[in-house]
Amino acid sequence: MLSPILILAFILFSVQTVALAGVVSADENFFTVNPQQGLVVAENHNVTLNCDVQDPANVEFSWHIAYDDFSRADEPVVDSPRRYQKGKDLVIAHVRKASDSHWFYCKAVNILSGRGIVSTSTKLNITCKYQLPSKQHRKWKNRTGT
Repeated sequence: MLSPILILAFILFSVQTVALAGVVSADENFFTVNPQQGLVVAENHNVTLNCDVQDPANVEFSWHIAYDDFSRADEPVVDSPRRYQKGKDLVIAHVRKASDSHWFYCKAVNILSGRGIVSTSTKLNITCKYQLPSKQHRKWKNRTGT
């Protein structure tokens, strides 16, 4: 004869298994697309950061800013005309060195289980739209008169 504790444990395990059927847990789900690393963007151009997971069913995506590559400051990107989420991706229009030189990362949370995963972070390397000539180029220009 089975003990009542064993029967209760079996029932709880069975209910838990049925509840999680078809739901990919954080341990099972993983990113298939992480934000591109070493992305170089010219100032005032547009950029799209991509993010995707193995099983996107019932997954909610959000983008966040970190002020260094080690922290997960959990400051969500607030939609604006210049920075907005488009599906799973983050679009930054008219990139600005002063306001967009941060680390960005994606969070994917299963809305049924509440479990989530965080992507690798990427920093935008923003170049000036107009580069000043180097010192060597200016010296050469002064010597040749061209």
